[in-house]
Parts: sequence; structure tokens; C-alpha cells
Amino acid sequence: MAPQNAPQNSKSISNLVKELINNKQKTPIIHYKPTPDHFKDGNSSEVSYLLKRGVIHLCHFTQTINLKSILQHGIMPVDALNKNHIKFAKNDYKRLDGNPDAISTSVSFPNSKTFFSFRCELAKRSNNPIDLYKWCVLEIDIRILNHVEYECYVSNASSKECTTCTVSDMFGNSKDEYPEDVQAEIMIFGTIPPSFVNSIQLACNTFNDKEVSQAIAESGLKVPIVFDNRYFYQRPDLSKAQHDKQDYNDH
Repeated sequence: MAPQNAPQNSKSISNLVKELINNKQKTPIIHYKPTPDHFKDGNSSEVSYLLKRGVIHLCHFTQTINLKSILQHGIMPVDALNKNHIKFAKNDYKRLDGNPDAISTSVSFPNSKTFFSFRCELAKRSNNPIDLYKWCVLEIDIRILNHVEYECYVSNASSKECTTCTVSDMFGNSKDEYPEDVQAEIMIFGTIPPSFVNSIQLACNTFNDKEVSQAIAESGLKVPIVFDNRYFYQRPDLSKAQHDKQDYNDH
């Protein structure tokens, strides 16, 4: 039996999406402060720069069904998953960035434009509005960048006009820990070990939290689950005009 507050299939996906767009949650911007522990180990100059800006984590969104594998094997690129015959649910069916050997991460806040688009696509494929919420955002310790190869982009890596840049270039005119463009990303080459996952962020109306709790219990890791809608809406410091350069009604 579906939860009482679950979206009903009788409501069309397009209508539900329009409701989400028109009722974007207005939450205050959160500013992070690194702790002394962040500076204990020898950090690269890039990680030191990010910490001084207040960046303490990267964000990676995925379907919750992938959590069991992630907490066992780590966050792996698509190529590695296929090579090791590990089953997974695809988040990106097109992979226009041309980097199946890399993991897409965002700085301090998920790429809310792409995240919203992928959630809508999954719900349309299944014709089930509940699939808009069967996702999570993993907060990854920024110090992972001390241990992996990566490339930075000022915007979405799938854009033909977008080329690699320096860590500082991602922030443009931003004065804090959030890049100027919500689609700026860091592509990580290699596996992100489960130990670098600091938290699992779920929407407040997630209906499969038992599945998530079970995946964590089986992994033996102590990863906190946080129910917070903040990551499931547009980045709160951006105006609607800044954020909505594309028309979400097309999804």
C-alpha cells in the first residue's frame, strides 16, 4: 500500500512537474565552515583554496536503488561498473559529456537543473510520479580531491562550448562556496571510496527510506541520513531568472 501522502498516478507527470516548478521551496542559503580536522592532513593547493572558500563537500546525485552498491564498492564511473559487471540504474541515458570513465560532481550544491531534468525523465519513463523522489544526494568530503585525478568546468561538461578550467575559475564572481554557475562541475576519474561519503540527503517525502537504512546497515558504515528538501529545489541564492535558462516544462 502506498503511503498516504504519496503522489497519485492519476495526476499526470506534467501537471505534477508544473506544481513543483511553481512551488519552488524558498530556503535560506547555508554557509559552511571547515573544522580544524579539515586541515590536519596535507592538502593540495586546490583543496586548501576550496576549504578557505568554505567548500567542505562535493555533491553527487543518484537513484536510491544504487546506494547498496555504492556503499559496498564506492561511487564508480559507468565504464568501471560495466567492466566489473556491477548492476546499476542509469541516471544519465545520454551522457553527452563523453566521459563514461568519470564521475560528475558539483561544488557545495547539486546541479539542480540537471537533477530536476533526470528526475522528470525517470518519472516519465515509469509513468509513476513517486519516481521523482527515488533519488538521493551524496555529500562527498572535499578532501577526496587529494587522492584522485579530476577536471573542472565552469558549466555543464556536456556543453560543446565548455572547456576545462582551474578550480578558482569555477567561481567567477561568486564570493562564497557556491560557483557562479549552478552547472559548474568537477569530473572525477576513478572510484570514490564509501568512506568519503559524509551523508545521504533524501527528500522529506521519500518513500523508500527503509531501503536506504537497510543498505547502510549492510555496509557497516556509519553514514547519516538527512531528510531535507533543500537539494531537491533550485539553489536558493539564485533568482528564478538566473536559474531557469532552460524551460523545465519541456521535460
